[in-house]
Amino acid sequence: MSIGKNRYSKKSHYELTRFATKSDVSIAGCLSKMLASSKLQLGDYSLITYADLCWGHGNVYEQSGFVFQGYSQPNY
Repeated sequence: MSIGKNRYSKKSHYELTRFATKSDVSIAGCLSKMLASSKLQLGDYSLITYADLCWGHGNVYEQSGFVFQGYSQPNY
């Protein structure tokens, strides 16, 4: 997991720029636990992220407390 300054919007302080897991490994609550740890280190902050739906459904983000805001065009 990587968190950095928000690159595209001023609506949030930080952006979750990368979250990846090994394809055949499952750790229950991994993202939630990592986000809780980052909150301890960074303090209270707002966070935004984007999901590439070619690799999944993005439901891990909603399960971790993110709120779906909409679809965007691919940005390469």
